[in-house]
Amino acid sequence: GLCSTVTAAAAAAAAATACAATASTRAVIDAAAKAGVKHILLFSSMGGTDVDHFLNKIPIASGERGNIILWKRKAEMYLVKKGIPYTIIHPGGLLPFATEPAPEGQRELMVAVDDNFGDLPAFARSIPRGDAAELVLQCVANPEVAAGRSFDVVASQPDPTGKKVWDKNLKSLLDTLGGKNTDYSKGDHSIARF
Repeated sequence: GLCSTVTAAAAAAAAATACAATASTRAVIDAAAKAGVKHILLFSSMGGTDVDHFLNKIPIASGERGNIILWKRKAEMYLVKKGIPYTIIHPGGLLPFATEPAPEGQRELMVAVDDNFGDLPAFARSIPRGDAAELVLQCVANPEVAAGRSFDVVASQPDPTGKKVWDKNLKSLLDTLGGKNTDYSKGDHSIARF
């Protein structure tokens, strides 16, 4: 199914196409600018400040590092420099993993920038796909709140009481960032330079 575990072969194929995907993303951004699009939302990945992120280490066919996250970061930087109103979302790992259930609407969302979730362990930096999709919808529906923002998002563990769940209030969620956005000078690497 769609939520099946990514195999090493599929991950290697993804790494091999990361550079081409960045070029494709740039082409889409350029076409959107030419068409007069008023707001672009880019759904990317967390890990952009970590050159040694495990997804960057997945080798391409030549055996070299694929640098998936770094290529995504380059596309993000291109969008920011293009000057079109944008929103860039860096989700944590998308749930479910394999057969682990991850129903949406049962968790509180947490946002940060530059992969900085403090003491939250790496294994807990994830978000159900349905919650991520709802966040995308809220950003599209509320461009006055979402435009010009670049941030990371993860979800808490499910709350069995149902009291600690995201209320779908995008403004209050993003207000927790105190106006901060991703700092694209962090995690500098030659791939991400123009």
